[in-house]
Amino acid sequence: MPPHPATFIRRNVYETFGHYKTDFAIAADYEFFVITLMVGRMRTVHTSNALVKMRDGGASTGGFKSTLIISREILRALCENRIYSNWLFVWSRLPLKFIRQKLFARRS
Repeated sequence: MPPHPATFIRRNVYETFGHYKTDFAIAADYEFFVITLMVGRMRTVHTSNALVKMRDGGASTGGFKSTLIISREILRALCENRIYSNWLFVWSRLPLKFIRQKLFARRS
């Protein structure tokens, strides 16, 4: 998942692929990037400059219930766009995510 709060997207991308789907409670941004980057193979440019500093506390980091919802929506976004995945792949991202949260929490 790209760090989307610091993502600049050209208007023609929205004109080509549409906007975020409203039937995703948390992972609409993830589904949008699946469509544009993985399916549509849109070109990206990366910068190493820090553009946004984020804190925990959003809808996707609100505890076990939100983790369950976003995991279900990630799997749905991949399946709807014919990208193979399964629960093991989706849930395998969590240990690294929690480790990163703990490491960066100490530095703040």
